[in-house]
Amino acid sequence: MMVPALRTQGLGKRFGAFRANSDITLAFAPGARHALIGPNGAGKTTLINLLTGALAPSEGDVFLGDERITAFSQHARVKRGLTRTFQINTLFPRLTVLESVLLAIFERDGQA
Repeated sequence: MMVPALRTQGLGKRFGAFRANSDITLAFAPGARHALIGPNGAGKTTLINLLTGALAPSEGDVFLGDERITAFSQHARVKRGLTRTFQINTLFPRLTVLESVLLAIFERDGQA
């Protein structure tokens, strides 16, 4: 059986009494591409922040391959190849596309 590239088990996030996400169980096969769609306030950004470590879950777990990464920092997740992009992605407007990609690779490999 193939190990999913990324998966969640019972993932959820509460902000006080408000439940932003609840009992999310997903599995993504290696190389798969998916879209996350929904109306404003549906919890899409919260889910991405849980996956990437920007937010700690209130419950559940996140796995990268067969490794449980729920408690890992964003930085540790980036080092393992899990990160996100933003809609506005001009972080370094003076760099070329190639320089921007190389910078990301160097950071991932610990060369930056």
